[in-house]
Amino acid sequence: MDADRIEAMLGEDRAVWDLLRDELDARPAQPVYDDGLNWTSADVYSHLARWMDRSMDVFEARLEGQALPDLSGSDDEINAGWHAEDHGSGLDEARLGAQHAFDRRLHLLESVPPRDWDDELERIARADGSDHYADHRHFA
Repeated sequence: MDADRIEAMLGEDRAVWDLLRDELDARPAQPVYDDGLNWTSADVYSHLARWMDRSMDVFEARLEGQALPDLSGSDDEINAGWHAEDHGSGLDEARLGAQHAFDRRLHLLESVPPRDWDDELERIARADGSDHYADHRHFA
């Protein structure tokens, strides 16, 4: 992936992240949507932090020529388990954790020279980027 495509991806990530963050912060107490789990803004932040951390762990392992074992269960099962563990976290704590994961993501992706990118790294990088953030904007 060339430098322009990397910068475009990161620019889109930042833009959609900022929109989502503003929307979540505007609804601090009420549920933002319900797929059976009654998601709050804090839940969405925690969910995104978990997935960004996971994808960046996979990204780092790939850079080191290693692979991480797959998580056990479907995405819905993983999400439900993480939701159960994180539900009830405070908004400030969840927001901080998500922002930390987002900043880690940007730093890591920016640190990889364009010559080292391949299709698999791009797939991993995009897995928890702007499209994922946009998926959680549907309540707005």
